[in-house]
This record gives sequence, structure tokens and C-alpha cells, in this order.
Amino acid sequence: MSSRDHYKIALVCPSCAKIGTVHFSELDGYSYMSDRTTRLEEITEGFVAERPPGNKEDYVVRCEACDVGVPI
Repeated sequence: MSSRDHYKIALVCPSCAKIGTVHFSELDGYSYMSDRTTRLEEITEGFVAERPPGNKEDYVVRCEACDVGVPI
């Protein structure tokens, strides 16, 4: 089994300026070629991450208080 690379991305709501982080992981090295699944490991309370319909790889993050999309 391959190990996973871990990423931490800063979040800032463009509407209310709430700050947080999201932690993702994915297979490292050449393993990603057979499994491109990105996992959301952790997200700061007050933010929600969802996968758009029909998209198994990307996440859309939004601020729960403002219901505004947050760029990642």
C-alpha cells in the first residue's frame, strides 16, 4: 500500500473574512495514476466541503454562515 501526501490549504471567506484550513490527502508518487482519489481529512468548523454532482475528484468549499463559495 502506498503512502499518502498531505496538504493543508488556508481558507478565507470572501464575504465575512472567517479564517480556517482544510486538510487533504492523496496517493503519492506514481500511485496516483491508478487512484486519483483525493480525501478530505479535516476542515475547520464553520466551513463545508462538498463534491459537485458528477465530479468524483474535486471539492467545493463554502462558508456555512454566509453560504458563499470559498476559493481553494
